[in-house]
Amino acid sequence: MVEKRSTADLLILLSTILFIVSLFFPWVGLAFTDSASGFAHRGYFILILFVYPIFTVYAKKSPGLLGLAGSIAAVVYLLYYIIQVSQHYMGERVSGAESGLYLAMISSLVLVTGVLFKIKDEKRGTYESNGIVK
Repeated sequence: MVEKRSTADLLILLSTILFIVSLFFPWVGLAFTDSASGFAHRGYFILILFVYPIFTVYAKKSPGLLGLAGSIAAVVYLLYYIIQVSQHYMGERVSGAESGLYLAMISSLVLVTGVLFKIKDEKRGTYESNGIVK
């Protein structure tokens, strides 16, 4: 049975799918040799921050400040990680962020957008106090 989902719900679900896909792409490229995927860099730990917003999609509740804080924490951590992995030695790039890490960052930004839209929907009154959509 297919349920009708709001734009916010779809953004949260899409961001989670994009993040999972990003784990299979290279996150860090090493100088002239190889690259390492998101699994090698334990990027799956960041999925913990996606759990509560996903729960609110299926429970039909607003994510509130907890969901917003978790999604912003994902963005801040990934931005920090992108900065940390970019290393230069004697003018040459030794390691740097690759496509998977940038895709993870984009998915986290989409998560923040979805959570903000969902909070905005709650403020407009589309969610009742027991979590059922009007």
